[in-house]
Amino acid sequence: YMAPEILHNRGDGYDPRAADVWSCGVVLYIMLVGRYPFIAPEGKNGPGMAQGIMAMVRKMRARDIDFPDWLGLTPDCVALLKRLLEPEPEQRATVAEIMQDPWFKVELPPNALAMNDHYLTLPPACEQNEEEIREVVSAVCDDV
Repeated sequence: YMAPEILHNRGDGYDPRAADVWSCGVVLYIMLVGRYPFIAPEGKNGPGMAQGIMAMVRKMRARDIDFPDWLGLTPDCVALLKRLLEPEPEQRATVAEIMQDPWFKVELPPNALAMNDHYLTLPPACEQNEEEIREVVSAVCDDV
């Protein structure tokens, strides 16, 4: 859920409110679409995993987000998600703007709640161990 500006922070700081909006965008996308908006290639460990993470970061910066037609997301919903997942924090929606957004003011699609119930019944995904996390963080920091 880490915002791009945190990954690329070169010591000049970042706006935590904008970073939190990014994280909320990731969570909202997951709730509505059922998967992460930016996915690293599966099945790679070590250096291959780091390359996958860098590919994912490039997708974030390129605004390469998939909105499957079959989900029936409204144009207002897609527009809000794009504003939440804007890689440039200065252009990202603020909380005040989100509160005034047309999609935010209406009810969620009826299938959103059923989908949430379905995902609550699934077994938890496997977690990375501490060594894998250290390798990824080290590789990302070296490439940034």
